[in-house]
Amino acid sequence: MSSTREIVTLQFGNYANYIGAHWWNIQESSFSYNPEDAPSEISHDVLYREGVNLNRQVTYTPRLLLVDLDGSLKHLPREGELYGNSIKRTNESIESTDDVKKIKEELQNLSADVEVVEQPHASKHDFQKDLEDPVIDIQEKNYNLADNVDTWTDYLYARYHPRTVNIVNDYKHSTEKQTFDTYACGVQLWQTEQFEDEFCDKIRQYVEECDFLQGFQTLFDSFNGYSGLATACMEYLNDEYGKANFAIPVYSPRNTPFENADEPMSDSIRVVNSALAFHKLSEQASLFVPLSTSDRVWRQLGAARQLRSLTYQPDNLYQTSAVLAAYLDTISLRYRLRNAPSAYSLAGFCGELSNYGRKLAGAAFALPFPMQHNQDLIDCLDQFEGPIFTSLTPNCNIGTDYVIQTLCDRVLYR
Repeated sequence: MSSTREIVTLQFGNYANYIGAHWWNIQESSFSYNPEDAPSEISHDVLYREGVNLNRQVTYTPRLLLVDLDGSLKHLPREGELYGNSIKRTNESIESTDDVKKIKEELQNLSADVEVVEQPHASKHDFQKDLEDPVIDIQEKNYNLADNVDTWTDYLYARYHPRTVNIVNDYKHSTEKQTFDTYACGVQLWQTEQFEDEFCDKIRQYVEECDFLQGFQTLFDSFNGYSGLATACMEYLNDEYGKANFAIPVYSPRNTPFENADEPMSDSIRVVNSALAFHKLSEQASLFVPLSTSDRVWRQLGAARQLRSLTYQPDNLYQTSAVLAAYLDTISLRYRLRNAPSAYSLAGFCGELSNYGRKLAGAAFALPFPMQHNQDLIDCLDQFEGPIFTSLTPNCNIGTDYVIQTLCDRVLYR
């Protein structure tokens, strides 16, 4: 029997999927395909699963379920691109399809009273086009992703399993207004057939594939309807599986107004959603760590966190989500290591940070840690004045006077 301790990851919400796209890109950037290389210290089987597609090709995909609204995928098929069961969404391939031509001819012969509505084909980002071209080296090309990304699928390098993507058809994705607005909407959505039956069945399939399930990672937007959907899912996971659940509620750097609500009302809706989510998390999560690049999210967004050696655009979804993904990649190392002690598990990680039943924890890190390759750690620390780390938990500043600060000395390649 395998000694791998698997984890199922859940992502709820558009900004959570921005972070998730970076997170999975980071994982795949550390893969080694050279059989002569030494085994990695990280066990990728903790987060990934092996499968076989219809062409008998071996696939290696995240053990992941994500949820987003209709219109958020752009070019990405809901069933993914690895298993040969999707139509390529380019103008050339669709125009050359005989079945589509036949349907168009039949429609033209119908009565003039019939209105034909044809949805424009979603265009692919240059980055995605180049991924399909083996001649182009994507590492040698500057895509300027910070300025021309429309959604998280534009820069997604990882490929997902057909069961991963779950789209809510009742609500339309928009960058101008939020339609999936309240905690109650999320709870009601969980009670529909799509989630109570289909989504739960997908969770069960992932769990049954595991030899020794550690638990769940739940990343979700905490300021809109996904707060209710995610916490309702966590209650189900506790009732059904009783495993550790590490929750990460996240906050977007943009306060997009809600539909049919002015700015003050939108601020109040966000506060209520967060309050209800935090109350539920204190009951259902093993540990939860709110994340944001803003120093305050209560009613209105505060100033952007300042990192010592990193400059980013405060309201840029691509850049801010990359910062949060780098943090998650670092802190999760403990329960993703190969041949780690039994105490280095997701349950152990959550337990050590939730003493006396306090399940809410603060996050802080240094990216990058300003230490030269030939410098001694003690000499580096002597140069610091003030806190070493920058807080990533909104409305929270990490104390330094009576806290022993632990450093994770690790080289991150970006």
